[in-house]
Amino acid sequence: MKLRPALPIVAATLVIALSSHALADPGAPLTGRVLDARSGEPLSDARVRILAPAMETATGRGGEFLFSNVAPGTYELEASRLGFAPERRSVSLGADTVSVEFRLEPKPVPVPPVEVTTTRATERGSAVAFTDLDRKTIQEHYWAQDVPMLLAETPSVYAYSDAGNGIGYSYVKIRGFPQRRVAVTINGIPLNDPETHEVYWVDHPDLVSSAQSLQVQRGVGSALYGASAVGGSVNLETVAIPTERRLSIQTGVGSYDTRRFSMDYQSGLLDGTYALSGRYSRIISQGYRDLSWSRLWSYYLSAARIDSWITSRLNLYGGPEQLHLAFYGVDRPYLDGAITGDAGKDRRINPLNWRNETDNFFEPHYELIQDVKLGERVALTSSAFYFPGKGYYDDFPYGPQSFSSRRLPSFEVDSDSLYPAGYYAVDSTGAPAMQPDGRFLVIGSDMTQRLWVRNRHYGWIPRARYSHGKGELTVGAEWREHEGRHWGELTWAQALPLGTDPNHVFYDYAGRVRALSGFVQEGYLLRPDLKLTGSLQWRQTRYAIGKDRYSGYDFHLTYSFLSPRIGLNWNATERWNVFGNYAHTQTEPILSEIYRADDPTAVPLFRVVDVAAHVYRDPLIDPEHLNDYEAGLGYRNGNSYLRLTGFRLDFRNEIVANGQIDALGVPITGNAARSVHQGVELEGGWAHASGFEVSGNVSLSRNRFRDYREFVDSTTVNDFGGNTIAGFPSRLANLTVGYRHRRARAALTLNEAGRQYLDNSEDNRKNPALQSAPGYQKKLIEEHATWNGLLSFDLGGTGGFGPLGARRLSLELRGMNLTDLRYETAGYVYAEVPYFYPAATRSVFASLKADF
Repeated sequence: MKLRPALPIVAATLVIALSSHALADPGAPLTGRVLDARSGEPLSDARVRILAPAMETATGRGGEFLFSNVAPGTYELEASRLGFAPERRSVSLGADTVSVEFRLEPKPVPVPPVEVTTTRATERGSAVAFTDLDRKTIQEHYWAQDVPMLLAETPSVYAYSDAGNGIGYSYVKIRGFPQRRVAVTINGIPLNDPETHEVYWVDHPDLVSSAQSLQVQRGVGSALYGASAVGGSVNLETVAIPTERRLSIQTGVGSYDTRRFSMDYQSGLLDGTYALSGRYSRIISQGYRDLSWSRLWSYYLSAARIDSWITSRLNLYGGPEQLHLAFYGVDRPYLDGAITGDAGKDRRINPLNWRNETDNFFEPHYELIQDVKLGERVALTSSAFYFPGKGYYDDFPYGPQSFSSRRLPSFEVDSDSLYPAGYYAVDSTGAPAMQPDGRFLVIGSDMTQRLWVRNRHYGWIPRARYSHGKGELTVGAEWREHEGRHWGELTWAQALPLGTDPNHVFYDYAGRVRALSGFVQEGYLLRPDLKLTGSLQWRQTRYAIGKDRYSGYDFHLTYSFLSPRIGLNWNATERWNVFGNYAHTQTEPILSEIYRADDPTAVPLFRVVDVAAHVYRDPLIDPEHLNDYEAGLGYRNGNSYLRLTGFRLDFRNEIVANGQIDALGVPITGNAARSVHQGVELEGGWAHASGFEVSGNVSLSRNRFRDYREFVDSTTVNDFGGNTIAGFPSRLANLTVGYRHRRARAALTLNEAGRQYLDNSEDNRKNPALQSAPGYQKKLIEEHATWNGLLSFDLGGTGGFGPLGARRLSLELRGMNLTDLRYETAGYVYAEVPYFYPAATRSVFASLKADF
C-alpha cells in the first residue's frame, strides 16, 4: 500500500468519525478537571469514577477528564488521588454538556514519594523533546507486545521484531540511531547492558502491565547518568504506591497461538504506612515466522513504607525467558513465493531451522529506592540495585566449522569418504587432498555449540535537590559495576579428534565494566515564565578483560567525558510555550569493538600490545561525539495539544565495521563516519466532549553520512559520503481516530513508514551500472502503510459478591494489519544479497479483564 493512496482513506475516516456524533445516541458528555485545592495546579493521573453504574477514567496531564455520551440522570461522582482527600459530587445530566471541577485537599497522611530525578522531563518546564504515555494510555495500547512495539506510535520511533508479531526479540530505533545508542532506565535505574550497550526487552515481558508511565525523550534529553543517550532515551516508571486495594485478572488469546495471562494485586495503603503490589504473567506465542516461538514468564513484587520524612520501596521483578531464535532474514525469492509457489508460506520460513536453536536466560532485578525529605527545600533519593543473570543459547552454525576456530587439532583418517567432502583439507581442484603419508586431513565438522553468559550488575545512584527562590539545584553521582563471564561449549560434532573432552570449552573470558559519574543541574527561573536549565556531567567508564583462558590477554581501558547541556523554555502564554537546547555527549566503544574475546583469531585493537609485559597502549578506536541542537513549540488547551520540534544531531567519529585497516591491510572496526541526523517532528491530539478523539504524529528526517569510507581490503574503498544511513525510514506517520460512547470505545490506527535502505550504499546509488545488471535485487524496503483496529467494552460489574464478584469486566478485540498487507520491517545485506524480516499479516487478539 502506498502512502499517498492512503490519504483519502484517512480523510474519509475523519469525516465518518466527525459525523458519528450527529448519529450517536443522544447522551450528554460529562467533562471536568481535578485540581489541587491549595495551589490550583492540575492533578494528573487522578481517578474519577461514576459510582453507579460503575464507570471510571483517569485525568490527563492538564487534570482534565471526560465521560462521553452518559445517559440523562443523576449520578454520584468521586475524584481521588494518592496524597489527597477524595471528593464526591452529585451531578444531574440532561441533554447538554456538564462540566465538573474537583478541588482536592492535600491529605494529612505520610507524604507520598518525591523522587529526585534528572531522567524525566516535564511539560512546559523541560527544554527537551519528549512524549509521555500515562497508565491509561499504556493500558489502551498494550496487549502482549514488547515495549519497542508499544513505543512505535510515538514520534521518530521505529521498531521491529525477529518473530514478526512483536513478541520475542524486538528492537527500537530513535531518530535513525539503533537501540545501543538509546538509553533506557526503569525507575531511574539504567537498563542498558554495560558491555554491549544493548537492551534485551525480551528479559522483561509484560513489565508495562506494572508501569505507571513511559516517557520517550528524543535526542540527548535530560538524563545525566546511565548509558549515553545519543538518539534518545526511554524511561519507565512502575506503580510506586497503589492508591487503592484491587485485584485484576486478565487473559487473552490471538493469532499464532498467542496467549497471555496476568494477575495483578494492589493492597492500597495499609494503616496509612505500608503498600504492597504484585503481578504474575505468562505470555506464549508461536510467532509469525516458523520456529519463532516464545515462552515467557514475568513477575513483579513491590513493597513500600511511607513515613513522615522517608519513603522506601523494594522492587523485585524479572522472568525467565525461553524462545526459538529467528535473527536471520530471508531473501527476495522467499518473499515472492519462488521456493514452494506459496508466498504466504515461503515468507514465514526461518533459516534457523534446528529445533534446539533456543535462547534461555533469566535476570532477576532487585531495587531499593528511598526518597528522603529533609525539609521544605531539600530532598534526597537513593537507588541501590543488583541484577544477577545467567543463560545460554544453543547454536547450529551453518556448514562445517573449522577445528582451529574451536581450539581443536585437525586429525588424519584413511579414507576421503568417511566424512562429507567439506570436512577435509582440499587441493587446488577442491577435492580432499591426500597427505604425504597417504592419509586425509580432517580440518572441520558440522557441530552444535552452547554459548553461555553469567553476569552481575550492581550499583548505587544518590541524588539531592535543593529548592530555592529562583528554581532548583540537583546534584548526584553514579557508581555501577558489571562483571560478566562468557564461555562457549561444543555440545556435538559429527567428527571430532580423539580425546576431545565432553562439552569442550573453546573460549572462556571475564569482562568487567565500571561506570562512575557525577553531575550537577540548575533549573533557574529568569522570570516566572522563562526557565533556564544548565547541566554538566562527568562520566568515566573503565573496561577490563581478564581470566582469558586461552589468549592470556589481560588489559583495562578508561574513557572519561564531560557533557554540558543548556536549554531555555519560555511559557509565552497559558497555552503556548517555546523551547531550545544544545547538548554535547560522547559515548565509548562497546567492549567487543575493542576485543572480540570469543574469536580465537582476534587481537585487542591497540597500536602497542605486549602480552608478557601487560602493556596495551594507544587504542585504535576513539569515542563517538554528538552535538545536539533542538528547538520546539508547544500548545495545550484543555483536551487538545500540539507540539512541533526541529532538530539537528551532528554525529562524529561513528564506529563502524571495516572502518579502517590494520598493519597487514585487513579491514577492522574503526572510526570512519561523520553523519547528520536532522528533521522535524509534529504531534498533536484532540478529544471532543461528544466522545470523538484524534491523535497522531509525523516525523520527517534526513539522516546522511557526511563522510564515510568503508574498506573492503587494502586497495578497495567504498565511498559512502552523502548516502542515506541504513535501517531507518525517512518518513514516519501515525494517526489514531477514536470514538467513546458510554461503555464502549472504537479506534482505528494508521501506521506509515517511508522507504528505508538495508545498507549504507543507498542501494548502490553511486554505482548505477550495478543497479541495471541482470538479476539485481534492490537493497531497500519500500514505503508501506498498515491499519490496526480496536473495540473495547466496559461490561460493568457482576453485582457485588455474585458468582464472579467482579466490580468491573472489560473486553477488548484488536485487529492488526487489517488489510492483510505483506511487507517487511527491517533487513540487512550479506555478500551483496539483501535479506528481510517479514512482518505478520492480518492477526487478531482478544482479551477479558476482571477487576475485583
